[in-house]
Amino acid sequence: MNKKIAIVIDSTNSANGLLINKILPYLCENNTVYLFTIKNDKQIIGLKNLNLIQLDSALNTINNNINNLKATKLKNIMFKINKLIRGTFSSLFWLGQFKWYARKTENKLFKLDKKNNFDIIFAVCYPFSGLYGAYRFSKRKNKCLVSVIFDYYSKVNNSHKYSLFKKYFIKKDLKMENKIFKYSEKILMSQNLSDEYLKIYSNLKITGFPIIDESIYIKNSLNQLDNNPVMFYGGAFKEGVRNPLPLLEVMNLLKDQPISLNICHIGDYSSLIKKFSKYCNINDFGARPYEFVQEKIIESQILINIGNENEVQIPSKLFEYIATGKPIVNFYKNNICNKILEGYPLHLNIDAMNINRDIAQEIYDFCINNLNKRVDYNFIQSIYKNYTIKNYVENIIEIVEKTNNKVEK
Repeated sequence: MNKKIAIVIDSTNSANGLLINKILPYLCENNTVYLFTIKNDKQIIGLKNLNLIQLDSALNTINNNINNLKATKLKNIMFKINKLIRGTFSSLFWLGQFKWYARKTENKLFKLDKKNNFDIIFAVCYPFSGLYGAYRFSKRKNKCLVSVIFDYYSKVNNSHKYSLFKKYFIKKDLKMENKIFKYSEKILMSQNLSDEYLKIYSNLKITGFPIIDESIYIKNSLNQLDNNPVMFYGGAFKEGVRNPLPLLEVMNLLKDQPISLNICHIGDYSSLIKKFSKYCNINDFGARPYEFVQEKIIESQILINIGNENEVQIPSKLFEYIATGKPIVNFYKNNICNKILEGYPLHLNIDAMNINRDIAQEIYDFCINNLNKRVDYNFIQSIYKNYTIKNYVENIIEIVEKTNNKVEK
């Protein structure tokens, strides 16, 4: 096959980047891959046939460096200052910031295409500006563009959280999104969250998240050291997207029970989590590398999913939890995650808006009754085929094999 593939993404150790990481080894087997990104994960460095191209972003670099610090008062102060700077910058210069990143992506693609003549461009949202830059390049050079959508950018509530002209920019984003989707040879969308997209775009394919793999299941052999449940949550908390308070309230109600919570997190609620961890059975690890998070998942017997507050984003970690076969407690505010878990035997759905002592006891009983239990991997694979790495890679390879160097638009 030996195609030349360009992939544009924000960071390979972001939530979406980690999904792409899982398929890179397969893509690099018989193709030459050029990865355009702000920040790279150490795990992919050294992959055969992989070329890394850095897209610098000062604001993102500062933010990543702060998130990697240990939880201290200094980190909290630095986080708030950086948030203020980013918010002010986004409010006043959103369009300029967007165009800057899009043009930087476009120019980098042009420069390297002169030497390499890319066969196909995979552009992953986020960032949408990178996807737009890849679209501009592909259209001007008449290249095949595949848009990989893990979230609907234009419909996410916090896309322009700090923007002074929110309605204007959302309307503008919808127009750009429509242009990109219409041009794309294929749109790979993680989940069918909107039937209108299927009606509008004949080139759309629902692919799921590339997460579930037998290697994850094997690594997650359960600890059976004692009978005290250890729960785990890892992810980002952001206002308007995901809130840890229902989980913290449960831990407060269970503080006299022999159950503990390990939590790794970034975002807007660090102070609140730290406050609860002082008098509840909570081990607050703050922001930690992906490898550390994986270790804590392996060490824990019960996994916690906190659903998003909006209906256009699904936590990809839910499928990573499913891949382990371990019991899952799902806090929800809408029914999206509940529907996904319908076929998974070891789960408990908890209404995040209705936390009380009886609910906390129900969670405790679920953890005790399902301690050290697991769902068989073959059963998981049969129910969630669209979310296996194998299935996702097959979809990608099929597109790559059918792609010609140029497409008629």
